This record gives sequence, C-alpha cells and structure tokens, in this order.
Amino acid sequence: MTDAGQLADNLKSLKSAAVALADEIDDLRQRESTFKSTTQPNAEADFKRTHPAQAAPGYDMQHTVAENNLQGKFDLITADWTAAQRTFNTAVEAIDRVSVNTPAHFDYGTNSTRIADAARLYRLATGDNATPDDVEAYYAHLATLNEDEIAAFGAMHPDARVTPPPLPTEPAVGNGYPSGKHGAAWWDGLTPAQQAALGLALPALVGNTNGVPYTDRSAANVRTLKLVRDDPAFTEEQRTAFDSIADALVPGDTTENPGQRYLTHLIPDDPASGRALASVAIGNLDTADNVTVSVSGMGSGTHNMDGEVDNAQGLYNGMKGDRAVVTWLGYDSPDKPAWDGSNFNAGAPGPSLASAILESGTSSTEVLRNDHANTGGMQLAHFLDGFHETRDHRGDVPTTNVIAHSYGTTTAAAGLTQTEHAVDRYVMYGSAGIDPKVADHASDFNVKRNDEGRPQVYATMAYDDPWAAPGQIASERLSPTAEEFGAYTFSSDGEGNVPGKAGTVHDQTTSPDDDDWGYLEERGQAYNSITRILDGKAESIEYIDESRYDRDPKAHLEALQAGIDAKNAVGDGIGWLGDRKDDVVDGVEATGEWLGDRGEDIVDGAEATGEWLGDRGEDVVDGARETGKWVGDRGEEVAEGVSDAWGWAKDKVT
Repeated sequence: MTDAGQLADNLKSLKSAAVALADEIDDLRQRESTFKSTTQPNAEADFKRTHPAQAAPGYDMQHTVAENNLQGKFDLITADWTAAQRTFNTAVEAIDRVSVNTPAHFDYGTNSTRIADAARLYRLATGDNATPDDVEAYYAHLATLNEDEIAAFGAMHPDARVTPPPLPTEPAVGNGYPSGKHGAAWWDGLTPAQQAALGLALPALVGNTNGVPYTDRSAANVRTLKLVRDDPAFTEEQRTAFDSIADALVPGDTTENPGQRYLTHLIPDDPASGRALASVAIGNLDTADNVTVSVSGMGSGTHNMDGEVDNAQGLYNGMKGDRAVVTWLGYDSPDKPAWDGSNFNAGAPGPSLASAILESGTSSTEVLRNDHANTGGMQLAHFLDGFHETRDHRGDVPTTNVIAHSYGTTTAAAGLTQTEHAVDRYVMYGSAGIDPKVADHASDFNVKRNDEGRPQVYATMAYDDPWAAPGQIASERLSPTAEEFGAYTFSSDGEGNVPGKAGTVHDQTTSPDDDDWGYLEERGQAYNSITRILDGKAESIEYIDESRYDRDPKAHLEALQAGIDAKNAVGDGIGWLGDRKDDVVDGVEATGEWLGDRGEDIVDGAEATGEWLGDRGEDVVDGARETGKWVGDRGEEVAEGVSDAWGWAKDKVT
C-alpha cells in the first residue's frame, strides 16, 4: 500500500507533468498564431515578389517547393503537439505503474517551460532537416538547465537519452557543430553538477560530443550501452552488436598487459544504415603520447567488435611507450562480395572469369563501389579532427596514426582528404584500392611529411592475398603499392630487411589451427613492419619500389584486367550507339564484329601469358564470340529501344 508521503510525491509528479503539458500547449498556440499571422503571409509575399510571372519556366515546381516548405514548418508544430501528449501520457502511466509500492520517479523541478523548450530543440536538432544552428541551439539550451531539470528532461524523453544529434552530413572542414573546440568550450562552461547530471540523464549526448574528455565520454557510453541492451525495441542485429561491444570492453584472461579499454563513441542506431556504430580504445585517449586509429574493411562492423578489438590488441602489444589503439567502426562497411579472386586461380571451382567480370559492374557488389567509403570517410574525418581538437584544447596533441585494411583503406583515403588537421602517418595493408577521384598520389592525403619531404604514407600487399588485387582491378581503383602512387611500399612477401612470415591471406589474423598468415599476425613480416612504423621507426625498414603484385601480377589477374578493359570498351561502344540513334543498327553490327576481333586478341594474349590463361583461353574466346553474337542478333531490338541500351551501358560502366 502506498503511504501518505509516496502519494503526495506522486501527486506532485502528476502536477508537474500537467504543468509541463500546459506550458507546451501555450507555446504551440503561440507558434500556430505566428505561423498563420506572419510566417505564411510573408512566405506568400516573398514568393510572389521573386516569381512574378506564372508562365516562367519552373514556376510550378518552385511553387510546389515553397508550399512543401510551409507544410513542413506546420507539420513540426503538429508533431510537437503529438509528442507533448505522448510525454504527458507516459508520465501518467509511469506514476500509475509505481504507485502501488514504489515512490514516484518524476520530480521536474520548478521550471517546466525550460524542459518543454529542451524537448522542442531536441526534435529540431535530430530532425531530417536539422542544421548546425539547430544543434548548437540545443546544446546552448542544455547549458542553462540545472541538474534537476536535466534529470527531468531525460526521464520524460527517453529517446534523448540514447539518441544524440546526428553527425553533420557535409564535408568536415569548416562545417558542423559541435567540433572538438566547440564541444570543449561547451563542456568546460558547465558546472560539475551539470556535467554529472548530463552524463546520467543524456549519456548518448555526452558520449558522442567531440571536445568532452574521453574518460567522461566512455563512462557515458557504457551507460548508454546498458540502456540499449535492456531495451527490446532494438533489432536483433543491433542487440547482437551491443553484446559484441560489451564483450570487447573486457580483455581476455590470457591477454598480457591488456591496457584499459574505453568506449569512445557509440551510435546505437545509425540513421542512415540502421546499424550500431562505435569505437573502442585500448589505452587512454586523454593522455596517450602515440594514438593509432584502425579502420577495418569489407564485412567488418560492431557485430564483430570483440574480434576487431582483439586485432587492435595485437598492435597494442607490439608497440612501445604510452600508446593507445582505437578500433574505429564508425561507418557502414560494405558486405563481402559473392566471389573473390581465389576462385579464378588454377582452374579452381567457382564462378568463371566472364561471370566475375560481369558481376564487377553491377550494384550487387558493394565493395566495388565508393559510396560507403565516401560517407565513411566523412565520418572518419569528423572523428580525427574531433580528437585533434579535444587534445589541442588541453595543450598536448599526440602523434596520430591511421592504419587501414582492405576497403578501410578506401574509406580512410576519403577521410584523409577532408580533415582539417594532418595526421602523422597513414598505413595501408591489403588495400581494396584508392578511388582516383579522391587521390591519385600519396601527396593528396593530409599527412605530415618526413625529413625527405615525402608524405609519411606506407603500404603493403601480399602476393598471395586473393582479395586485394581483384578488388582494385574490378573497382578500377588505384593500387597504393604501385611505384607511381608515391607511398613507401614495404614487403609482406619476405623481401627487405624486416624478418617474419610472408602473408598468405587477405585477413588481418587467422585461426591458430591453420598454416595461413594474416597481415596482423604476430611474427609476420607485415606485422613487424607496421609496428615499427607506428612506433616511429620507419627509417629502419628497407622499402621496395612496389609490391610483387604490381611488378609481376598473376596470370589470372592479368586476365581479369583484360576483361575489365573489354567491358569498358563495350560500354563505350554502346554509349556511342546511344548518341547516334539513326545509325544504331549498323553500329551494333560493327560492335559485334569488333567484339569478335577482340575475342581473338584476348586468345592471343592469353596464350602469351602462360599456363593458366592457356587453359582458359578457349573459354574467353567462346565468351567473347557469344557476346558478339548476342549484340548482332539484337540489332533490331537496340534500334527500337536505344534508351534501354543506354541505361544498360551506364549500369555496366558504373
């Protein structure tokens, strides 16, 4: 039975919730009145002034845009009213649930209007059309709340506890709020009581604000992690990721000198991908002298955070001094493709060369596209600049390295062309290739130069890596281990003065039960070179002009390159047809004859390259002739539907 004191508390909480609702209603009425009396008439007058002629080109479209903008502003008022009712109902239901034998949870302080304002500003800061000014206004308002009001806001708005404002969607340099310097100034302007209240009531905000010390961020993110793990509203995929993140924060029993682990950022539900994004640091980012940020590639994600952190632990173990290694899984990495280069080696069973070439031009193979890298690179740039400014605010920017694997090198390359602050070193291994639109030389990255005047960019690729080279070729990206790219290339194949096992796979590490050797396998040559570089001993390594693959590619990779070149030529031919509709039939026949000739060229090239291509030469000939016959047989169809042919060509090229 509820005693008199508890009942009084519950009544007080109910009164506070009712006052908050009443204040919200007053605010909404004022906003509605302003909309009808000022916003709408002004918008109509502005449109008539800027679009005086109804017959002008684009008038209808511009009028529709203006109407949609007005509708969006009014919809926000409606949404706020719905949210206010939901908040009040939630408060009442919570009081009803606890009133039998539990004290009330809702004591909202003395100023419910300020709490309602916080709710409104949060919705603006997290809305689809949020601007940096919206986010800044939300942060500024939170700084005016006392600890009781902060606690009340978090209790009344559970979404705000676990969902921070999203990262900016514009390039990092000069855009977005809060940057590290903004966040540091905001955090330092709070009282200790406000800081503590925000960490408890709005942990996702504190945990993902650049400029806040990383120890405080980690404590807040661990609290967020507990909240979301207990929340059945998240998907099974997300909950699997939460479990893996939690496991990653606890070193294994066999780990020697594991270092303290920190949850340095956590986005439970990324708005773009629906996946959980996070980063875990081994070592203290607030104090470490040497910090390495590791970016993983295709197939990686927080669903395997514990495995990725184990790989980072290996790097941490091989380094010296006061260091930290960050496993950054802050982007939606592409899934692994359905095929890999090993399927084409020595006649092994699996997809044919022709089917692989065809597959490489479709959107079904994410790793061959650059969109994940472009988005992820922007997110990485925010993380790196935020880290630099967080430490710079306290006067001690450490050595900062970026190390990346597979598609992570494509992502990090995009990021390192957008950062405001240069990193000290960038190391790539098993690269899926660098988008030539992003960078075609090591000097394009925002990386510091050494005493020789060269950017401190390093790269390696094992000759027996079955994924990296096919990925570079099929995606038409650049090899960073090629001499012309300008990186310092170190061997993973036993060349040079660094001891260690030669690499045999694409993976970072492999099972102890097999004989394969991954790039980050302790006692491997790649691992020994990488840890030297990260420790500042790059000058002790004997570098090579380019990787063995770049000097002497395997025969099946030469054939894959020939196929990609042929695909591009066919695409160009179809584009030519699309531009010349009157001659389309003759053009298709000519293209068919060209393909037949090209088939013979491929046969001659295959016979010259040696044993594997010699075995597969007839397949290539047959495939090319069938392609030519297909084009020739469908000349009339192409003539009737040039637009379809043009669409097919664009798909194949892109």
